[in-house]
Amino acid sequence: MRLSRAFGDFTLAEDAVAAAVVEALVAWRRAGVPPNPVAWLTLAARRNALDALRRNRTTPLPEQWSPAVEDIVDQHTPG
Repeated sequence: MRLSRAFGDFTLAEDAVAAAVVEALVAWRRAGVPPNPVAWLTLAARRNALDALRRNRTTPLPEQWSPAVEDIVDQHTPG
């Protein structure tokens, strides 16, 4: 519930927790269960949610390129 409140998206939180559980199964089989498994899962889920937000982030392109950017593009464009 904390993740869904923190990120404002229940589906994102649910997916992040599910991925964290899968990661835990793999990591814990290899290295053993950590001293605080709840903290491990919480941190993994939080990182998964942040990664998903970063992957889905869109940055709009500027309306118009500045002359300096055009000069740089021209310098590095063959031909």
